[in-house]
Amino acid sequence: MLGCFFPIEYKKERKEKRRDWRTYEQRLTLRIKRAVKDLEPLIDEAVESIKVYRSRERKPKLTPKQKVTLILLKELF
Repeated sequence: MLGCFFPIEYKKERKEKRRDWRTYEQRLTLRIKRAVKDLEPLIDEAVESIKVYRSRERKPKLTPKQKVTLILLKELF
């Protein structure tokens, strides 16, 4: 019986929060910068063990270090 009334009461009491996108993006940028700064030694260590063998194909646009950084940031955020 309570289950059918709970969502209605919850919606009445719940205040809708507005997100300030400017500060949200600024905080996210700071979090990303700090994460990259903290992970820099680990990224360098990981890149040292990666060996890339190129054939006659086009040259990659990103270095292995940039690729590792992008993958880590994708997984973290």
